[in-house]
Parts: sequence; structure tokens; C-alpha cells
Amino acid sequence: MREPDLAPTPRSRLERAFDAFGSLPLVVFAGILFIPLRAVLGWWPTLVIVITAGIVLITAIQLIVIAPLRKKRAAQDAERGLFECAHREPGSGLRSRWARGYARAEPNRLIFQLGASESGPLAGPVEIYPAPTAIGEPVKAPWTVLPGGLVATLTSENTTLQLAASRASLALLNRRYLTNPAPDS
Repeated sequence: MREPDLAPTPRSRLERAFDAFGSLPLVVFAGILFIPLRAVLGWWPTLVIVITAGIVLITAIQLIVIAPLRKKRAAQDAERGLFECAHREPGSGLRSRWARGYARAEPNRLIFQLGASESGPLAGPVEIYPAPTAIGEPVKAPWTVLPGGLVATLTSENTTLQLAASRASLALLNRRYLTNPAPDS
């Protein structure tokens, strides 16, 4: 029996608009300021000012408007035990690549569904890892996989799994759902 698809909280209209047209403020800002400033300051100083101001504007929109929406969406998913992550299994076809998607933590199992988080609903296959157990402490994730995240190594029956997720997601997973390994005697 196939496990039902994971359903992360959908992105808001504002998030989707920013992802689609995020650089539009830079173009508009450059068009408005470039010609008047060029007459006063010259070509190169105007170019530096307009590009710097545009980057500051886009960053401000990202930090003030979009980041709180993404945090709220991630918190809603975390309440259901769902979090965005990347994983790979040593010895599989994903040896050097990480599969991005969402995982749902449940008591005594971890469900992972492959899919692009920014491009709509998840459509990849569902993988179930029964009785996941943490091995060692999480280490810093490669920046290309998950900036600011951690990688935890888990074992599950006949497989070893590396899971890259945010610090909060791994803490939630460890606290609530991982099987505690037997203490060494």
C-alpha cells in the first residue's frame, strides 16, 4: 500500500510573486534613478549606486516581508512533524547528490518524499524508514545542500541515511521521534 503524499503548507501568493518577480524592483529602481543621476554624477558612480541600492532594496523586501512568511509556513509544517530537508543514502545512486524534499516524522518511522519545495506540490516517490536511530552528533551541512543546516546520520533497519535539515527540524526529530539507541555498557 502506497503511503499518502506529504502535503506541506502551500506558499502564499506574496512568496510566489517574490520568487517569480524578485528582481523586478531592481529593474524599476534602476530605470527611475539611472538617467537623472547619470547627468549629475557620471556613468560609473551612477551604476554602482543604482546596483547597490537595488540589492539593498531586494534584501530589505526579503528580510522584512518574505522571511516572516516562510518562518510561519515552516512552523505550521513543524506542528505536523513535517520539515524540508535533503537526504542521501551511502551506496545509492545519490552518492554525491542530495535528494531534496520533505520528511514527516512519526513515532518509530520517518517518511520522506522527493520533490522540489519551490515548484508546487510534491510528486516524487514516498520512502519510509522504520525505526530511525541517530548515530553520533549532527555536523554542519554543506552550504550547497542546506545553508546554515546540519547533517544527521541515521540508521534504519538495513540502511544508513544522511539527513540535512535545519537545526530546529533536527531538534524536533530527535526530541519526539527518533528511537533512542541502547546505552553502551
